[in-house]
This record gives sequence, C-alpha cells and structure tokens, in this order.
Amino acid sequence: MCLFFKKPKTKDVQQYFYREWKNTEMPGFPPKSSRNYENFKQSPYDTLNKTYCSASMKVKCGKWDLDYKVAYNRKENKVYLSVWYFNLTLPGADLQRAVNQTFKNYKIGYWPSAVTITSKDYTVKKISDIENAFHDIVREWKESGIYNFMDNFKTNEELKKK
Repeated sequence: MCLFFKKPKTKDVQQYFYREWKNTEMPGFPPKSSRNYENFKQSPYDTLNKTYCSASMKVKCGKWDLDYKVAYNRKENKVYLSVWYFNLTLPGADLQRAVNQTFKNYKIGYWPSAVTITSKDYTVKKISDIENAFHDIVREWKESGIYNFMDNFKTNEELKKK
C-alpha cells in the first residue's frame, strides 16, 4: 500500500505567515507595536485554486519605501521572500554587476524607479519545511547585510535635489 503525503493547505500556510510575519524582527521592519492593518497585509489566497498565498509588510523606514513579501506557491512547492525598494534606482551595468556579485544568494531586479531583491526558492513538502524555510529566509536576510548595504545609496528624491 502506498501512502501519499498531503501537501500543506494554503490556508494553513497563510495562517502561519500571518502569525510569524507579525512577530518577526527583520532590518527595516517597524516595531511590533506599530504593525497594523496599514502596513501589514495578507493576500487573500486564490480561493478558486488555493495555490498561492503571501504576507506583506509595507514600510516607510527612514528614507525607504519598502515592501517585504513572503510567499508560498502550492503548485510548485516553493516559499520565497521578495523585497521591493520603491524609491531606489541603481543605474549603470557596472554597479549592478557589483551588487549582484556581492549578494549572489539573491536575484536582484533593476527597474527605472525600484530595485527588487528576491531570495532563492525553498522547496517545501510539509508545514515543517515551510517553517524551516521561513526561519532560514529571515536568518539569511539578517546575516547578508543587504539592508545596511542598500541604505548607503540615495533615494530617487535625494538624487533629484542635486
């Protein structure tokens, strides 16, 4: 007799993200007492297919407009983190290559008025894998120093003032 494991339900992952994201300490996150409906969002998971869910923390941290998002894709069995710096532009291929070389564990996208940073995809099969992936994502973000590195750049508004 062959037993098949059950994939985690998207709704259970959504609840896990909600609980953990509201209590996680990450560089750029507001204090826990300031996390409210205005900056913490939970995506309604796809109610028809129930294949995707995410939790976001939208933050105005110092000079940055940030959007942190942790997401789960049930079809692909993947969990990942993406961070948007909405008011940051890093022009020039040499600078972009240098940033990519410095932070090889992240996929970095360069847009005209934003920079996106995406973690590697973590393959998950059980809720315990999702928990481990979430904690690895948070630990790697903290240890990478990427937030402090990006803080060295000027915002688009600061560049316009020159």
